[in-house]
Amino acid sequence: MNSVWIAAGLDPSGGAGVLADVAAVNAMGAWPQAVITALTVQNLCEALDVRSVETELIRTQFTLLRREGRPRVCKLGMAGRASTLEWLLQWLAEEQVPVVLDPVMWASAGHALMQRETLTLLRRHAQSIALLTPNMDEVRALLGVQKLPAPDVAAERLYAMGFARVLLKGGHGEGPVLEDRLYEQGRCVASWSWPALPGKFRGTGCRLASAIAAAHAMGQDWPDAVDRALQWLHTRMADAPTVSGKEGIRLIPATVPVPVQTVKEV
Repeated sequence: MNSVWIAAGLDPSGGAGVLADVAAVNAMGAWPQAVITALTVQNLCEALDVRSVETELIRTQFTLLRREGRPRVCKLGMAGRASTLEWLLQWLAEEQVPVVLDPVMWASAGHALMQRETLTLLRRHAQSIALLTPNMDEVRALLGVQKLPAPDVAAERLYAMGFARVLLKGGHGEGPVLEDRLYEQGRCVASWSWPALPGKFRGTGCRLASAIAAAHAMGQDWPDAVDRALQWLHTRMADAPTVSGKEGIRLIPATVPVPVQTVKEV
């Protein structure tokens, strides 16, 4: 069974979090198995609160899932407690399960979702992460800088910290064309360019990381898995209806489109 484990928070609106993760894994044809690490109080436009699930409960659930087999990949999103993230990274490394980690630090509506000590943990366990998928703000936080360096410089610094494979996402950039760049050992191995779309999107990072994890679980190597996931996500974003006219929020459909080819090898 091409299963993908997911550890992420629950967004009751369905715009992001574990519900978005499950939809993305299903869309790639893999089998999602999810453990909720935190409960949020939010709708599509507002995030008011977040409550972490006890680490012991999460440990018990994953241990029980392991009795039925080991997953191909695990996608980690909002871990809730720093102790939860530390246990997950250590345990998954022992189980030799590749980890795709989306370092969710803030909800789209602006609520902080990551504890400060979690950043320290990520840096300490960087070598346990097969693929890191940060956006620009998350790169700044991981590097501890106010001004974002050039992508190649940022990737080199993240590699020096121990992150062997990083997808630098350009979704928060400005201009008519946005770029995503995949780095392995500090070197750019592929890049993708996309037209900037109007409106505000929820849960793009969740969906992308989960889709990559699922594509890899289905047998694709990392560059091909990233390519397939990006094709799927950006086609879905282009089809996304606006669900909140006042806020301009667009909700990404979960159905699977025919992919288009836009990958540019470096």
